[in-house]
Amino acid sequence: MKKRSTSEADVRVLWCDLRVLPPETLGRLQRCVTRTEAARINRLRSQQTRVRALVSRGGLRLLLASSIGAGPLDVRLRTDRAGRPFLEEPNGPIADFNVTHSGDLLVWAVSDRFRVGIDIERWPQAQLDSLVPLILSSRELSDAGDANDDVLRLLAWRAWVRKEAVLKAVGTGLRQSPSELSLALDSGSPGPLLRRVGVLHEWTLFELHPAAMYLGALAVSAPNPVVECRAIDVVELLRGSSGNNT
Repeated sequence: MKKRSTSEADVRVLWCDLRVLPPETLGRLQRCVTRTEAARINRLRSQQTRVRALVSRGGLRLLLASSIGAGPLDVRLRTDRAGRPFLEEPNGPIADFNVTHSGDLLVWAVSDRFRVGIDIERWPQAQLDSLVPLILSSRELSDAGDANDDVLRLLAWRAWVRKEAVLKAVGTGLRQSPSELSLALDSGSPGPLLRRVGVLHEWTLFELHPAAMYLGALAVSAPNPVVECRAIDVVELLRGSSGNNT
């Protein structure tokens, strides 16, 4: 059995650019998912969505396996009644994890201490204009005042990822309308890779800017979590699980 991960961070946020995925890694990733997962992935219509689903699930299993000191197929994943995946005990010590994707980026968040939610969206979203009233609360719209359309789009983009991160962390997802939540939003351009942007109830919110034209958010159920945030490639994930069912 391999050693468990010794990361000092409370939360690890790792993303993969699917455009630089070495083709030879797909066969190895297929050995990291169960037969049921592989069958579900193979039923997807396009090659692009099949590859993304394989990297998402296989990569998640590899990340969790490296944290608990097991092989990827030994990771016991289940879903709750709301459809949210969780790691079945006694595998611990993972407290929570979450996955998101948009465009060419796939992002995982893993924590051994806290509940987490993550979301990322690529700009521009063609449907964003029509969604502004569904994303922004009445208070947020009032705070925006007579802001022009460009500012409203940026506020909606920013609100969308932050609110979805919280709703995914809570477990309700978009069954709860984002407009029911109100945040203090700013209209400045996306800044550094990771920055703390506020608190919503018991959730600390971070804004994530991993690449040009991408904006993400992380919600963590703690007041001052330590967050590790970096890019990772599939080769590195596979290397970390060498000799453990891969």
